Amino acid sequence: MHLTPLHFMRPSALIARVPRVRAAHDEVHVWAFLLEDVEEARVQCERLLSADELARGRRFHHQHHQVAFIFAHGLMRHLLGAYCESDPAGLEFAAGEFGKPSLVSKQVSFNLSHSHGRALLAVSVGREVGVDIERENARTDALGIASSYFHGSELDAIRDAPADLRTVTFFRFWAAKEAVIKAQGSGLYAPLDSFHVRFGDDRATAHVDVLDESRVSKGWFVRRLGCEPGWHAAVAASSDGWRLRVMHEA
Repeated sequence: MHLTPLHFMRPSALIARVPRVRAAHDEVHVWAFLLEDVEEARVQCERLLSADELARGRRFHHQHHQVAFIFAHGLMRHLLGAYCESDPAGLEFAAGEFGKPSLVSKQVSFNLSHSHGRALLAVSVGREVGVDIERENARTDALGIASSYFHGSELDAIRDAPADLRTVTFFRFWAAKEAVIKAQGSGLYAPLDSFHVRFGDDRATAHVDVLDESRVSKGWFVRRLGCEPGWHAAVAASSDGWRLRVMHEA
């Protein structure tokens, strides 16, 4: 099993310069970064946010959640501005029917995921993308949740896993399924049991078997990302004819 490893960059290093990036039609780029840093970096990210984003960030009760929001959305704007060759503060976003954001008048597709101080941004041209990062929780009732939302080979894999690997197996499927739902952009409208994730022998890639085409479209393909123990991440995009590039430029 070979997974492309993630390298989480500090916001101060990432925002210090505008990367020269261009995504080919057969590529999906993934950026990994942390959501904490020095005050100067936070201020730089905050300056990129719209009034609406600033208001959303301030609704969080805890200060560390506000800071994480500022870094996540500020760095997202910084990177998308590089792809669009536009002022990141001037980028305009629209929400789809179920809330998935997209860029107005731009061909660049993207998706953002963050968890416990870490974030991933997937970027593509010409195809929808979804990305998810999860941190394991030992208290998760892996078999109970899987019995409610997973079926077929997914449930079998979790149920048949040794007790000490059951949580790991569960989160491997969970991150993959969340990436598909985020790529689809349908939120809770696409229940987790409306499709199956079918991993290959390498457990690094997966096809998606759709059970309800009224909820999830066909053709999604998933690639897992390399994380340190206790973390899981996956990216999904349409068709299997795309290459994954984990970006390291800072």
